[in-house]
Amino acid sequence: PLNAVIGFSEVLVAGADAKLVPEYAGAIEEAGRHLLSLIDDILDITRAEEGRLPVQKERVAVAPLLRAAGRMMAGQAEAAGLALALEEPPALPALSADSRRLRQVLLNLLSNAIKFTPSGGRVALSATQDAAGLRIEVRDSGIGIGAADMGRLFQPFAQVENAASRRFAGSGLGLYLCRVLVEAQGGTLELHSAEGQGTLARIAFPPHLLLL
Repeated sequence: PLNAVIGFSEVLVAGADAKLVPEYAGAIEEAGRHLLSLIDDILDITRAEEGRLPVQKERVAVAPLLRAAGRMMAGQAEAAGLALALEEPPALPALSADSRRLRQVLLNLLSNAIKFTPSGGRVALSATQDAAGLRIEVRDSGIGIGAADMGRLFQPFAQVENAASRRFAGSGLGLYLCRVLVEAQGGTLELHSAEGQGTLARIAFPPHLLLL
């Protein structure tokens, strides 16, 4: 994104066609916001590693949060030619968590699922509760992850290295940051996948964090 900011700025300074100024200015703004989000991610990771990540625990209504995340990603899924499904039981308990951070995790996981699922596929967001606690899952029918890459994905700046995944740009911070944010709230995040067979991301919160 910084290359885009500098490149488009240089074109504007050199005297771009007036008709192209709004387009170039928009590209600079978009790249700047992308860069800001990357910096925010890096700062969150640094704070977490130093034990300073701010987490505001509150009573979170899980079902409305899932529905909101689904609505926010519906346009991206539709543009990618995917079916996005929300599967939830009739009643879910409230959760002691940070709603903003949990929403950030869900949007990141959904974005990954959509990015790595070919057109015509399916992404599902679901939640279940039992004696083991609360589980929130994002499942996709995408390209999946090979066994050799699974151990690397929760390392900062790590990405899957195969011919299919190289089509998709990214910082490699997403999954690492998701796990950091979930663990800061007292939960766990796991991935289950196989190459060519889709991916399941599972967030689990223990019973003592549920508010009945």
